[in-house]
Order: sequence, then structure tokens, then C-alpha cells
Amino acid sequence: MASFAYKAATRSGEVLVGRLECASADEAVARLQAQGHIPIRVELALDHKIRERPRRQLIRRAIGADTVTDFTRELATLLQAGVPLDRALGMLAETVNHGEMTAVVADLQSNVRQGATLADALAGHDQVFSRFYINLVRAGESGGALETVLLRLAEHLEQAKETRESIMAAMIYPVILMLVAVGAVVLLLTYVVPQFAQLFKDVGEALPLPTQIVIAAGDFMQQYAWMLLLAVIGVGYLVRAAWRRPPARRRMESLLLRLPLLGDLLIKADTARFARTLGTLLDNGVVLLNAVAIAREVVANRVLADRLAVVADKVKAGGRFSDELGDGDVLPRFAVQMILVGEESGELTSMLFRVADAYERNLRSALKRALALLEPALILTLGVVVAGIVMSILVAILGVNQLAF
Repeated sequence: MASFAYKAATRSGEVLVGRLECASADEAVARLQAQGHIPIRVELALDHKIRERPRRQLIRRAIGADTVTDFTRELATLLQAGVPLDRALGMLAETVNHGEMTAVVADLQSNVRQGATLADALAGHDQVFSRFYINLVRAGESGGALETVLLRLAEHLEQAKETRESIMAAMIYPVILMLVAVGAVVLLLTYVVPQFAQLFKDVGEALPLPTQIVIAAGDFMQQYAWMLLLAVIGVGYLVRAAWRRPPARRRMESLLLRLPLLGDLLIKADTARFARTLGTLLDNGVVLLNAVAIAREVVANRVLADRLAVVADKVKAGGRFSDELGDGDVLPRFAVQMILVGEESGELTSMLFRVADAYERNLRSALKRALALLEPALILTLGVVVAGIVMSILVAILGVNQLAF
């Protein structure tokens, strides 16, 4: 038996939070339903899992993707159970474990009660809900399948989160390795090398050129390390400022796309993201022209997004989607060919999902290969640098010993 934390609603609208001892989550759901409750969330009980919202928020937190995903799935669950929209929003406003999100959900409920659609209410919080999210909800409301669309939307957000987390997890080890490498070199130059520099200075003999270079680097690090730190911060600030300016950002992103390995990874990531978003929109009744305009907003690289905007204009003028994609050199040729097959067979939506699946797998494989090359390269570089510093000191020490004898 395990302990499962749950959040459920009664038929009268009261929200219940508690724990059940069950063999599985499905058994916990069945027990709640047998008691006449509507399960909102059931998961293995952990200290940081489902808990009552604190009355006061001491620290303001930004509303993250996880919070939006949880809200989406819980709202879909309540709607599927037959709870009216305004009542479901009121129940969620009482149970959201996030101060800012509570205010947002309360405002959504207020607007819905005044006669606004959910999509229109969401549009008033476009800093929290993306245009993709809002238009998908609008399509679901128009088709009378809002709860189904919300479930698909939650699945889409969760899949995007899994892809993002897998990439971040893969980058942890190389980043740590790089920090250790830089730290080791700095420690050698600022602490170890100066100890020997004083010894060589007392001897008064001419040192080998490699030793002179290492000692000079150590002296520079001791005296001007703060300047190097300021320079790094300054360069980072300038890059960030340039990134916020559209013309400069486009030039930088165009350069990134031309890099041998990184450019290929960026294109694959944007291809998968665009294809899955477009497929999701089409699958929920959004027309192709509007879907392309919305889906291009999820493309991270502005250069590719601009090309997709041109494609959308040409499709609006009567061109075929796959032909314009190929002529615009936007997506990889394989993806364009699959989309062409989807258009010709009338299975464009399913083909877009296949493209997304294929490029997500390809991206993970390419990332693993890149990291497999990066890790030994970092280790080898660190070994060469450290060995060079040590050898330059040893050569000088051997020279001093020869003089002594």
C-alpha cells in the first residue's frame, strides 16, 4: 500500500484535499468516485506535492509553464465531470498553489460570469497564456469540445516540457565539467604558480620561455582578475542588449544557423516544435492559414520565423503549403517531403505529428552524439592546459637543480 495525495471536488462545489492509502493511483480514483467526488488530481504523496495554498505569499513568483499545465489539466478534468465552466474556475481559484495564478484564475472566472468566452478571458492575460493556447481554446469552444481540447493542450505542454527537460539534463554534466576546468586553471595560475615564481625570482636565473609565459599569466590573473570578471560581465550585458534589438538578434541568429553543429541542432528543434504545434492546431479545427501564423510564433529562431511568415503570405495568395516551404528553404528537405505526402494523401495533420516525433528523436540522438564528442574534448583540453602549466614549472625546477649541482 502507498499513500496518495488527492485533490477532489464534491457535487456541491467544495474542494477536498487529503490522502488515501491505496495500492495504486487508479484505486484511489475509484474510491473517490465511489464516494461521489470528482477527482481533480491524484499522485504519490510527497511532502512537496499537493498541499493547501498558503494564505500569504511572501515572495512573488512568475507563473511558469508547470503551473499553466496543471491548471489546464485540472480544468479539463472538472469540465469532463460536468462542472460548469465558471464554477470550475472558482474551484481552481481556491486550490491553485500559486499566488499570482490564483489572481489570474479569479479574473478569468469574473470575466466568464460577465458573459465573455474563456478564450476572450484568456486573451486578457497574454503574458501567461500564449497565442497558441488562446487560439486552441477558441477553436475548442467553437467546436463544442472545450474539455477535449484542454486535455490535448495539457498533453502538448507536458510533452514540450519533457523535451526541454531532457535537453537541460543532458547539458548539466558538460557545464559542470567546464566550470571545474576553468576553476582548476584559475587556481593553478593564482595560487600555485605564484609560489614557484618567488622561488625562481630568488634564484635570479633566466627562465625558459614557457615558464615565463605561465608566470606572467599568473601575475596577470592576480592583479587583473577583477578586470577580466568585469569584461565578461560587460560582454554578457552587450550581447543581451543586442539580443533584445530585432535587427541585431536576426544577424546573430543567422550566424548561429550557419555554425556546423549548433545550427543543425537549432533547425531540428524548431522543426519539431513548429510541426507539433501546427499539427495540434489543425487537429482541433484551426484553418491552415491561421494555424501557420500561430505556429510560427513558437519558433525560437527569428530568421526561420520570418521565412515562415513569407510562406504564410504565399499560401494565402493561393500557393500550396509544402511547395512554399520547399521554395522558402525553411525546413529540412525530409520534413518538407513528408508534409507534401501528407497534403497529397489528405493526412497532413497526422504527418505533421510524425515529422515532430521524427525530429524530436533525431534531436535527442544528435545531442547525445554532440555531448559524446564534447565531454572528451573538454577533458583533453583541461589535461593539456594543466599539463602545460605543470611541465613549464617542472622544466624551470630542473634547471635550478642543475645549477645547484
